[in-house]
Amino acid sequence: MSLFSFFKEAGEKIFGASDNNTDRGKKVTAHVRSYNIPGATDIQVDCNEDGVATVTGECESPQVKQMVLTATGNIEGVKEVNDKLKVRSSGKEADFYAVQKGDTLSKIAEKYYNDASKYTIIFEANKPMLTDPDKIYPGQTLIIPKA
Repeated sequence: MSLFSFFKEAGEKIFGASDNNTDRGKKVTAHVRSYNIPGATDIQVDCNEDGVATVTGECESPQVKQMVLTATGNIEGVKEVNDKLKVRSSGKEADFYAVQKGDTLSKIAEKYYNDASKYTIIFEANKPMLTDPDKIYPGQTLIIPKA
């Protein structure tokens, strides 16, 4: 079990004001599943009143697991993701990065890879959650593959 922190005030707005924990869990589960992340199966999310989302299911690799965790945590109202995912194979884990005001994928690529043109590596690692390299926001958590 691992807890990953996210910015509770940042992310996709999917909750209604009257949603209870069961409603929130169902909405987060549907949201994560809507990305159709290849290699992620039986994904289920339960939420509590403190903004903790517990995610279960199976992932083909550590990279797929990180995509599921990122999709779960980048929702407004989720401050932590409790990782209970099972991973079927080993591989390199990537870093997580919290987007700051003024960041671009190019600036982040320059920081991690010393080459701004490698922003496409970050963009590809965050698909399908990212649909446009110019649409990132402060507080969003991104996956940064190892160089």
